[in-house]
Amino acid sequence: MNLYNIIFTGSEQALEAARGLLNQAIESNGREHTVSFPDTAYSLPCIYAATGKKMNCLGDLEGALEIVESLINKIHLLEHALNSGLATALAAEVIEAIKYATSDAPYSEPCTGHITDPIIRSLGVPLVTGDIPGVAVVLGECPDAETASKIIKDYQAKGLLTFLVGKVIDQVIEAGIKMGLELKV
Repeated sequence: MNLYNIIFTGSEQALEAARGLLNQAIESNGREHTVSFPDTAYSLPCIYAATGKKMNCLGDLEGALEIVESLINKIHLLEHALNSGLATALAAEVIEAIKYATSDAPYSEPCTGHITDPIIRSLGVPLVTGDIPGVAVVLGECPDAETASKIIKDYQAKGLLTFLVGKVIDQVIEAGIKMGLELKV
């Protein structure tokens, strides 16, 4: 399988996962059920940034998934691969929005989930002044918990704001690394 096919397959999987969750959420809660992330002025920020459309209810997310589907074009050109990446990000945001719309607490400690606008603004000044010299995002998983621990400790020593996505979270928990916004992880 070549890189293009991996990208297109991943975006289609993200779309189908979002579509399945949305159908379940609408069946359980109705199309008019409110969707939003807590304490943000930007509705669902990725969808809003990409489309200029605010998502207010589960029914609106159906339109967002139509946009996601339109971004997936399997022609092997960089433009289409990048659009499929955007499609995956938007589908992921739909999934997250559904979690927040259908659960009072979609994440528990040590995981954070959505980071609110006031927290993002509070991080802006340290990023500008260099008190936080940069941001790192660790996706997926490391070969083992020890490797994950070494990477996170290295980023912490450098003062980087570190976001963890995927199985690496479990590896960091297994390694006993403390996480939280105050620890920049």
